[in-house]
Amino acid sequence: MKRYGRIALCLFALVAMMSVTNSASALANSNPGYKLLIYYGIPESVNNVSTNEEAAQIFAKYDYLVLGDKLELPEHAQHDSTLQIITRIKQINPKIQIFGYVDLGVTDSTDNLSMDTIKQRINLWKAAGVYGIFLDDAGYDYGVSRARLNEALTAVHDQSMAAFVNAWHPEDVMSSAKQADFNPDGLKTKMNANDLYLMESFLLPANLNGSGISSAYRDYFEDKMEKSMMYRRVLGVRMLSVSTIDYQASTDGVLNQFFKMNEAAAGVFSLDGYGISPVHYSSSEPNSDVVRTFPYMSNYMDFYTQKPEYESFRSGQDFTREGFRLLSVKGLNKYAFPDSALYP
Repeated sequence: MKRYGRIALCLFALVAMMSVTNSASALANSNPGYKLLIYYGIPESVNNVSTNEEAAQIFAKYDYLVLGDKLELPEHAQHDSTLQIITRIKQINPKIQIFGYVDLGVTDSTDNLSMDTIKQRINLWKAAGVYGIFLDDAGYDYGVSRARLNEALTAVHDQSMAAFVNAWHPEDVMSSAKQADFNPDGLKTKMNANDLYLMESFLLPANLNGSGISSAYRDYFEDKMEKSMMYRRVLGVRMLSVSTIDYQASTDGVLNQFFKMNEAAAGVFSLDGYGISPVHYSSSEPNSDVVRTFPYMSNYMDFYTQKPEYESFRSGQDFTREGFRLLSVKGLNKYAFPDSALYP
């Protein structure tokens, strides 16, 4: 059994090379809630609705919303309707934080946008009325240097917006350690307490739909979580998670079980937000434009802390904290919640 809550000695060297950004910001670092939806479909077509009002009502149920690529472009066929929906969402739910997608990656599998184009996209999303920018493919594995990341972050912050950064490895975007190819000078990250970090594919759909996956936890899960919790303590960056599953291949019972697994794990690590989405985030068949509603805890934030003290058992396959638990081994997923957990 391992107990976490204090920073491991092996990570102190990383902390020593980092500093918290103390610059003033027009953004308030307040958590609007914890319900996350990442949606790359067409907003006006969500769940086959017939009006923008119906679409806005669906999206306004969330606290964090990420919208897909190129909707910010005036020439996009759904640009105008998307702007109308964004405006209405914010009227229904003034606390919601909406983020517009920009691909930061450089490798062949990414958009490899010039920095001028990235800044133009940021400005267009700002004009669309979003709260911040979702910077996808932001890690070293997608060819993104620290200098490129920091320039994009500065462009976001200069517009008084928050950055929601997606990278497989948290150290790629938050550590100040030197990296020969992508951060040779050991530049500090420009991420600050107004920003967010996404743990994509947080859990795997283990033991569901005959997947053959023996555990919801990847091999490096425990190490990634320990690092992520440390960066949150040092930088104040909010930590959110999303996991994907094929909605069309899953029964309602399977989907609810997978959601509960994610909610329990989010509670263990006291994440700032969490959710599940269909494969490709509603952008492709057979899950195009689909959003499913799940029964979130109504008092999740009663258990929230930036410094969770959680325990790890079974070589990182079983995590617990204050009544939250997720055990996932071959043939078994077991989750639990505090006795005082409430649901609508």
